[in-house]
Amino acid sequence: MILDLHFDACHFQRDIAPGLWRTGPIGVTAADGSLEFRGPDAADVPGLMAEVVAWLAAGHLEADAFVRAAMAHLHVTSVHPFRDGNGRVARIVQSLVLARWGRLESMVAQRIWPDRLAIALQQSLIGGVDRRRYSDEAGISAPTASADLRRPLDAGLVEQRGRGPSTSYAASDALRQAISS
Repeated sequence: MILDLHFDACHFQRDIAPGLWRTGPIGVTAADGSLEFRGPDAADVPGLMAEVVAWLAAGHLEADAFVRAAMAHLHVTSVHPFRDGNGRVARIVQSLVLARWGRLESMVAQRIWPDRLAIALQQSLIGGVDRRRYSDEAGISAPTASADLRRPLDAGLVEQRGRGPSTSYAASDALRQAISS
């Protein structure tokens, strides 16, 4: 499934072998060019990702959904299984963990909003949501994303931060209280 997610998220980047584990070394560099992170050996990637999938299926199921979602993101990015698109796939997996929990989806369904708005609410809870990130993850146009983000803003579930191109939305206290009760 993770390979399929990568293919779906990166199919337009044929040069990075979408849907396939990386076959060479990988690292993340800082702005000054120094190495910040070196991924595990490519030969270890299939086994490590099998461990991640096993953890997703059965590991720490009693933990808070947000902790499990954050850990899922961390596990995928720590393995860095792809040449590119690791962050995109990690965010999708994180969203799937939260979707399994269902609280955000219930909130969206009760308001008769499009299902995809659960993604925006989830992003608002973990670092904030902006139009570009939301439209990329939900697979929608920028104007649709703007209209979608207006709904939780008007409902008091998110708070606007900034203006213009740098506008983002963070979860409001009302949203945090609604999901914790």
